[in-house]
Amino acid sequence: MIISREASKRALILLCIVIFTTSSGGSVFAGRYFLIERPGLGLEFSYKFEKDERKSADVNREDTAAAFSERLDIETEGWVYHPALMTYTLRLAPEWKQLSERTDGEDKRASRSFLRGYFTELTFLQYKPYTLNIFADKQRSTLTSAFAARSETDTDSYGAGLMLKYEALPTNLTYRHLESAQTGFYTADNEADEIFLNMRHDKHLGDTSLNASYKDSARTAQGVSVNTVAQNVTLQNYYNLTEDRRVALASGLGYRASHGDFTESTSYNLSEALNWRHRENLSTNYTARYDKNTTEASVTESKALGFDLTHLLYENLTTSLNTLGALSDFTGGRTGNYGAAVNFNYVRAIPWGTLNINAGYDYKITDQDIISDFIQVTDESVTLTDGVVTLLENERVDIDSIVITDNTGAIGYIKDIDYRVTGTDSFVRISRITGGGISSGQEVLVDYGYLSNPAFNYSTFSQSYGVNLNLRSAWRLFYRFNSAREEFISGLPPDELTDDTVHSAGTELEWKWSRTRLDFEDRRTTIMPTTRRQAEETVTLKPGEKLFFSISGNYGETEFKDTGEVEKSNGLRGTIQMAASKWSRLRLEGFRNKLSGQVQQTTDSGFSSTLEWFSGIWRGSISYRLLNAEDETANETFRNNYFLFEIKRTLF
Repeated sequence: MIISREASKRALILLCIVIFTTSSGGSVFAGRYFLIERPGLGLEFSYKFEKDERKSADVNREDTAAAFSERLDIETEGWVYHPALMTYTLRLAPEWKQLSERTDGEDKRASRSFLRGYFTELTFLQYKPYTLNIFADKQRSTLTSAFAARSETDTDSYGAGLMLKYEALPTNLTYRHLESAQTGFYTADNEADEIFLNMRHDKHLGDTSLNASYKDSARTAQGVSVNTVAQNVTLQNYYNLTEDRRVALASGLGYRASHGDFTESTSYNLSEALNWRHRENLSTNYTARYDKNTTEASVTESKALGFDLTHLLYENLTTSLNTLGALSDFTGGRTGNYGAAVNFNYVRAIPWGTLNINAGYDYKITDQDIISDFIQVTDESVTLTDGVVTLLENERVDIDSIVITDNTGAIGYIKDIDYRVTGTDSFVRISRITGGGISSGQEVLVDYGYLSNPAFNYSTFSQSYGVNLNLRSAWRLFYRFNSAREEFISGLPPDELTDDTVHSAGTELEWKWSRTRLDFEDRRTTIMPTTRRQAEETVTLKPGEKLFFSISGNYGETEFKDTGEVEKSNGLRGTIQMAASKWSRLRLEGFRNKLSGQVQQTTDSGFSSTLEWFSGIWRGSISYRLLNAEDETANETFRNNYFLFEIKRTLF
C-alpha cells in the first residue's frame, strides 16, 4: 500500500504537535472560574494487512485488505466555576484511516475514513447528596489476542448516571446507549439501550437491596438479525431476627421478561430462607420458593419447601441432612418431587498431606400426571466447551424449537453461525462454532420443547462416594463413584428406566517445571454410555532471566458404547518469550487442536509472533498471526493471515 502525500503531511503535523507539547512549559491553565490541566498527548501509527479465505459448499472467496491509520489522543481534565459544581475529563481521539480492499470477484477498492473518537465525562455536584454524571465515548478497538478470531470494533456510547447519596437509601440510576460495528474474521452489528437501577437500605440488623435493568438490543451477525428486549428486577432483604445474629431471614423477589424474534418468556420468583445457628457446630436452614414461567408455548408454576441440617463433629466430620418437596404444574400436566438426602464429608491432616473422604445418599419420589405429550423447557443451563460432549437433558427434542441466549437472556445466538445442533440417537448435542459469538467454556441458556415419556410414577435412589488425597501440595489423587437408579411405582411402564453408574478417577502432579494430569471417566448410563480418557502435560522452563519456554499437550478419547464410535481430541501449544535486550522482547506462540469423530471433525491451528520495543513513553511492535479452522463435518474452512506494524506514544 502506497501512503498518500496527504497522509504524510498529517504525520508531519502530528509529530510537530508532539514536539511542541513536550517542550512547552506550564502545568495548568487557570482562571477565576475554571481550571484546565496541561493536556496529555498520545500518538499511534499503524499499518495492517489481512487476508481472509472462506470455503464451504456454498462459499469460495478470498478477501484482502490493507489499512494505514493515524490516531492522536489529547486528554485533559479540570473544573468549571468551582470543583464542587462541575469537574470534567475530556479526551479527543481523532483517527484517520486509508483502506485498500479486494473482494473475490470484484475490483480493488480504496477508501478513506475519519473517526471522531472522543471520551467525555462531566461530574456535577460531586460533594452534594446528589451527583450527576454524564458520559460519552467513541472509539475503535482491535482484538489482539494471539489466536482469537481477529476483528475490529467501532463503538459509540453515551449516557448519564444519577447518584443519590442519602444514607438511608443510596441510589444509582444509569442510562446508556451503545452502538458497535465489528468487522474482520467475524462480523456483527449491535445496538442497545440499557437502564440500570440500584438501591440499597442498610440498617443495624440487616439490609435491603433492589437491582433492576432494562435492555433493548438488536444484533446482526453474518446478515442474520436478532432483536431482544430483556427486563430484570430483583428485590432482596436480609434481616437478623436476634441481636446475637444467630437467626437470620433472607427474602427474595424476582421478575424477568425476555421478548425476541425467536422467544418470548416471563418469569416470577419468591423465596424465603430462615437460617438458625443453634450452636457453633449445629445449624438448620428452612426454605420456601415459588416460581412461575410463561412462554408462548407453555406456563409452568413451581412450589418448593426444604429443610437442611448441618453438624460438625470434632472439626473433621461434617454431616448434612436435606429434605425437599417440590410441585410443578405446567401446560399439559403436573410433576411432584419429594425426597431426602444425607451427606458426610471427612477431612483430616495426615503425614505429608491431607485426606478428604465424602459420601452421600439421596432418595426421591417423582409423581407425574401428564396430559399432553409435549413439554416446554425454559432456561436450561449448559456450558459449551471444545472437546466436551454437551447434551440437552431430555430426549426427543424438537430441534426447530431450540433457542439459545447468553446467561442473562439479553443476547440471542444464531444457529449455524454461533452454534451447531446435532442429533445423537434420541438426544441432541449442542456445540459452538469456531469464529462465532460463543467462546469455549461459556455458559448459555437453552429453550426448547420435547416429547415426553408416557406418565408414570417412580423413585430414584442415588449414592456417591469420593476420595481425595493431597500429598505435599504437589501430588493429588482422586476417585469418585456416582450412581442413580429408578424404580417403577405406578402408571404406564416406560420402555427403559434410568440406571446410571459413573466412575471417575485421576491424578495430578506438579513438580518443579512440569505438571501432569490423567483423567478417566466411565459412564454406564441409559442416556449415552461413554468412556473418556484424557492426558495433559505442561512443561515450563526458564533457562535464564531473559528466556521463558512453555509447551503443553493433551490427548483424549471419548468412546460411545452404544455404537462403538470413538471421538478423539488432541492439542499442542508452545510459547517462547525472550527479552532480546533491555528495550525489546520477542514472543512466539503456536497451537494445534484436532477433534475427530462421526459427529464432529474439526482442526484449529495457528501461529503468532510479536516483536516489541520500547523507549520511555514510546512503544512499537511488529506482529504476524495465522489462524486456520477446518470443519470437515460441515465442509467449511476458514483461514486468516494478519500482519500489524504500529508505533505508539503513551498518553502523557
